[in-house]
Amino acid sequence: MNNVLQTQQTSSFLNNQWYVVSSSRDIKKNKVVSKILLGKPILIGRDKFGRIFAINDNCPHRGTLLSIGHFDGENIECPYHGWRFNTSGQCTFIPSQLPKQKPQATDIKTKSYYIKEHMGIIWIYISNNNNINSFPSIGHTENKLQLYVKKIFNCNIDLAVTGLMDPAHGAFVHASSLWRTHRDVKEKKKIIKPIENGWEIQPHSTSINSRAYKIFLGKKSQTKISYILPGIRQEFTTTNKYSYLGITACTPINESRTTVHHFMYWDVPGGFILRNIIRIIANNFLNQDSLAVTWMKKGKVYSNKEILVADADIQIKWYYTLKKEWQKSCIENREFSNPIQETIAEWKS
Repeated sequence: MNNVLQTQQTSSFLNNQWYVVSSSRDIKKNKVVSKILLGKPILIGRDKFGRIFAINDNCPHRGTLLSIGHFDGENIECPYHGWRFNTSGQCTFIPSQLPKQKPQATDIKTKSYYIKEHMGIIWIYISNNNNINSFPSIGHTENKLQLYVKKIFNCNIDLAVTGLMDPAHGAFVHASSLWRTHRDVKEKKKIIKPIENGWEIQPHSTSINSRAYKIFLGKKSQTKISYILPGIRQEFTTTNKYSYLGITACTPINESRTTVHHFMYWDVPGGFILRNIIRIIANNFLNQDSLAVTWMKKGKVYSNKEILVADADIQIKWYYTLKKEWQKSCIENREFSNPIQETIAEWKS
């Protein structure tokens, strides 16, 4: 296999995908917020009944951002000319129009988006058509959402996603006297199987050179990790005492900025104190990963080629392969076919 990869050729966004918007807690009743997702201005809100919605943030009249206007729990009013839109994007009032003039409010509708709340996360479906793909297979847990952190990475989604799925950087970027020492790498052997829109590293004992699980969860830990398009990593870990689920999702803001969301679910006792400790650790990890991809971004100004090695970089290769196949299936208007084959991968990390 040719290990030299031109990474810029797959840097465009993936359509017909579910993306993470935010934590459910961030969108309050009778409130709206403006988000830039995949370069699109989108108005996210919660009506007076607590129902979530998403519409285009541009008023179709003159392009003003609707999010600047007033929302009464039912309609958002454009601050420029007072056009009103309900939570499905339908225009309900045009103050300047006489009854016989066209267009009337019923003739105007701005784009709305499918949106869903699941496990304390708000998801939005981004598509260029009216078809909708099934919701991604997100690991279920009885544990409640304990912690949500996010970080804006100053890079495109490809660098953000591949930076997070790379197993070999941990002993260098995340080295710590508490977790693992610098350059401490051990041989690893993983069974990796294809799943819908991605792959799954089969259950295995957690790394012997990482103390984190033993400190927080207990002994005899088993973990399962999966990656699915458009950029979602799931890690489910159980021990002799407790369980943990981490969901990390990359959502592009535009071609040069990506929001990395991290949601954590666990049943370890400790409450407020434990959450504060883990918040510090989680933010530190995201800051380290953000810095690492910034190093790559600076280097790619001079060269966009990468030498990907076996097997430590196999998942990075798969990400680009999956992305190309998804884009091709959308263009050809056919079902996506996962090209990943079951593999036993070995590396040191």
